[in-house]
Amino acid sequence: MVWLCIDGYWGVGFAWIVRITFPISSDCALIDRVFQGMAQAPNAFADAKMFYSYEFTNVLTFGIMVLSAGYSVLVGSTFYKYGS
Repeated sequence: MVWLCIDGYWGVGFAWIVRITFPISSDCALIDRVFQGMAQAPNAFADAKMFYSYEFTNVLTFGIMVLSAGYSVLVGSTFYKYGS
């Protein structure tokens, strides 16, 4: 159950590390390669910056949700084990 919290921390941490390492204003070849490698991404997004901005919020939201789920399971199991 603790692993859910750890996964959430990794998800949020990974999102922020990627955001700091590859800011939107920079012209990063890695982001362009990922953008061009996706099947329908060039049809759905105007450019790689728009794609990166959209995916960053998705990864950050996922990390926060997993972190919240892990925390609630951890707290719930503690109350179940020791009573209220």
